[in-house]
Amino acid sequence: MIANERNSGKSERVYDSSEDVRRAFAAGRERPYAVSGRDQIALRDAVCALVRERKGAGVSVEGIIIELRRLVVRARAADLGERAAEDAVRWCIAEYYARRPV
Repeated sequence: MIANERNSGKSERVYDSSEDVRRAFAAGRERPYAVSGRDQIALRDAVCALVRERKGAGVSVEGIIIELRRLVVRARAADLGERAAEDAVRWCIAEYYARRPV
């Protein structure tokens, strides 16, 4: 959750999906990423939700990738290896440019 102030000056809590991505990366630290399909699916779903949220807010794909890399560091998940980060970036790009039915 992040605080969001609108024009009224009131602070309201708004859901921020980056925490889901950080948790998914962190969960992967506990089990081998390569053999844990459950962790991969959770990470993919969290990454895609983050991409939709950020794209809707006007963030570029490059900006989202930078944020993903920072989330890996925050989750202390660098030991997952490059594979998890590469998967996350690949899913990010695919989701960002996915064509949605109108």
